[in-house]
Order: sequence, then C-alpha cells, then structure tokens
Amino acid sequence: MIQNRLLPWAMYRDGVVYINSEIVNELKPIVGDIGGLKSVAELLGWEYKNMKIEKSSVKKVAIVSFTDFTKFLKEEIKPEEEPEKNQN
Repeated sequence: MIQNRLLPWAMYRDGVVYINSEIVNELKPIVGDIGGLKSVAELLGWEYKNMKIEKSSVKKVAIVSFTDFTKFLKEEIKPEEEPEKNQN
C-alpha cells in the first residue's frame, strides 16, 4: 500500500516510512484537533525533522521504521477493564 503510494501522506524508502502533514487532515475528523504533525510524532514516539523532498524543497516529516509503522496500524484498542463489583 505504501510502496504503491496509496496513502498520499506516507512515503516508503529503504525500510523507513516518511509521513507528511497530510495525515493530520486524515486524523482530524476521527480524533479532533491534534495540533500538527509534530504533535502526532511526539505522541507516537516517532522522529520529526526536515527532509529534502525534491531538488530544493524541504519539508517537515515524521519518520518511523516500517516495522513500527505496521505495528501501529495493527494495534488494537482494548477497552479498560471494569473493576469487579463487590458481590455480597
């Protein structure tokens, strides 16, 4: 999916996924205002830095290994366990 550019906000190269700020637009309707790409990167423990995209274009990107990115995509949200009720 990433290698075929089906996710417009992600680029894959040499085992690393580079994520641009377009992901924020994808996440906003789901989770609300999350700040920006830097906030997303910090929240998920991903690197955030400049990357040269074209000959003279430099953009901020979040950087994560492909392995960690796939773990993130597969992660399941488990509901909190309710405390056991006292049974008398």
